[in-house]
Amino acid sequence: MCFGVRDIIDTRFALMQQTIDAGADPHTWQNRERGKFYLEADGISLERFATPNKALWVRDREQVLSAVRLGARYRKPLSDVTARALGPAWAQYQRDLARGDTRWQQLASGLVAPVDVDDNENDVLEDRSEEMPGGWSQEAYSARVSTAAADQIVLDWIADRRDKGGQPFKFAEICEDVLPKIERSKTWLNLRLKNLIHRKVLPPKDDRDLYRVNFPQF
Repeated sequence: MCFGVRDIIDTRFALMQQTIDAGADPHTWQNRERGKFYLEADGISLERFATPNKALWVRDREQVLSAVRLGARYRKPLSDVTARALGPAWAQYQRDLARGDTRWQQLASGLVAPVDVDDNENDVLEDRSEEMPGGWSQEAYSARVSTAAADQIVLDWIADRRDKGGQPFKFAEICEDVLPKIERSKTWLNLRLKNLIHRKVLPPKDDRDLYRVNFPQF
């Protein structure tokens, strides 16, 4: 399945060359055609691989939950081999899930607001890993800073910046000071800052692409 993508390189990664030659061009509409996608799968005629489809855009929460419940009967439990291959990330997800601390649970409960990360910002693309300082280990991952604590560290850093004169700051500045403490990636931090802007806790960045801290309520 291939929805809109950024460029022809992504298209070639997602679809067979025969499908592209037949006219599939998800890179031409990128994210401007909501729900539009191509599907290559067993049981579908090759001639239809390059025919765009339209996914149903469901906004009603009960409809989504109903679809999840209906689909559960078709999903096989994760095998032990797969779980071990996923390693500490899967173990942490299970712990976050039990606490209601996953991002999708927070979105569903309204604790966080959705943000648009497809804005071509270099700091989003620079680091998509969640690698911890010093490399992975089950013990280190289990003991890492909780999401709530990491959020508070970010807020405290920004508040301290405001109290010391309120000078705008670059993304690299907060990364240098905060990332070693929160044990998260640049992508995670970037999303958190976008979320603060979305919730109007922080004002939008200025014309120099600097974050500002001069909202009176912060």
